[in-house]
Amino acid sequence: MYPLIRDIHAYLGVALAALLAIYTWTGFEIVHGGGKRPREIARSEPSVTPVGGANDAIARVEAAARAAAEQAGLAGGAVVRARFEKGAWRARVERVSQYAEVTLTPGSSSAEVRLWRYPARGGVTQLHHVSLTDARGARFAWAIAIDVLSVALIAFALTGVLLFLALKRERRLGWALLAASTLYTLGSIAHLVTGAP
Repeated sequence: MYPLIRDIHAYLGVALAALLAIYTWTGFEIVHGGGKRPREIARSEPSVTPVGGANDAIARVEAAARAAAEQAGLAGGAVVRARFEKGAWRARVERVSQYAEVTLTPGSSSAEVRLWRYPARGGVTQLHHVSLTDARGARFAWAIAIDVLSVALIAFALTGVLLFLALKRERRLGWALLAASTLYTLGSIAHLVTGAP
């Protein structure tokens, strides 16, 4: 059993190396990066197929928002948010390095589009949120990769703990590290649940 667990742990480590490096880097940029705020690069009012009010089909609204963004210069973006507020539809269309804020007034044949661009390092953080293009299923493929990464990381951690328990040598340092990481994780979960400072 020990050799099997060791092999699983080893192969998972090799398979996860590149994805984990990207995920760790983007997470670090989100938490510690500074000066990565996007800047507005363009405004336009492209022509669109008019949409209805709050009861209009969300698919029609998203299609109109995507078409408006493409005319404004953001081709192949993914609509990550569309909601009706203050008498108009407001949608956000994203790619890795830029996004468009689209305002669609019911019955109007034009839209208001504000185009924003992230700095070079700021754009990579969008990978952490699966903000990719819809073109050719790239967004779906990246989402699947992140899902696989999440499951594989759990397996990687479990096999690591099992390997640790199977060792015959001194374990005090290992127990201390395991206890510290467990307490940190539980504390983080409690913070998210309770909202305590």
